[in-house]
Amino acid sequence: GVTARGRLRVVWYATRSGLAEYSAMFTWRSWLLGWYVRILAQVMFFATIGSLLGHRQLQYLLVGNAVMLIATHTLMTTASTTWERDTGTLPLLVASPTHAWLVLSSRSLFWLPEGLACTVGSLLIIGPPLGVVLSLPRLLYCLPMLLVIAASTYAFGLFLGSLVLTRNDLRNVVSNVASTTMMAVCGVNFPTSVLGRLRWIGTVLPLTHGLLAVRITLADGPNQHVLVLLAEEAVSGIAWLAAAWLVLRWVEKRSRRDGRIVFTG
Repeated sequence: GVTARGRLRVVWYATRSGLAEYSAMFTWRSWLLGWYVRILAQVMFFATIGSLLGHRQLQYLLVGNAVMLIATHTLMTTASTTWERDTGTLPLLVASPTHAWLVLSSRSLFWLPEGLACTVGSLLIIGPPLGVVLSLPRLLYCLPMLLVIAASTYAFGLFLGSLVLTRNDLRNVVSNVASTTMMAVCGVNFPTSVLGRLRWIGTVLPLTHGLLAVRITLADGPNQHVLVLLAEEAVSGIAWLAAAWLVLRWVEKRSRRDGRIVFTG
């Protein structure tokens, strides 16, 4: 079997491989002046709507849509998990002695720091011009919370990616539907209490509890309720990660048995 040190090397090289593919998509200039401006415009759009409704609604929409950027980025894992099929290396991974799920779960880790950077940057850049000046100490308290949200939404994106691993034509559809659903039921633009019976959907998805923890921390500082919410967010992430592992292992074992991974597209 593969040793623990060997697994760490697999994770390291898989992460570097994914980052190399991502870096081929952008230069620093195109990322800052293209993608990042687009991200800021998205948050600005919703925050501007909030400014028409009052300062409280402005901050609610600003924080919600800024934190949503983490989920927007990590849900791209749904698509990037299938990049191994595009490069033709997936059959080789299945045939190798290393578990393919270890590579597939590591190759998209670059989405986490990018999502964090976009969220924090949006809060610092868009907030002050609109009159929302967040407490820097409280924002610093939120950084580990944002990391928990990033990990849990990454696990959810990985699960979705495992479902469409052999159906590349569905990867963008699935990630977009998931992102839109999370915006609607996870408390991004309005409290989940207004959803009625549909509220349960948000409770099983990542982001919901973590976003609420961030809102409470920015408003009043960290407290015991925040810790409970973060624990719930972490449990959600662990559950989705376990589901992703089960599906990836099933696909791996099935493919080693019948070679179907080579022919499905």
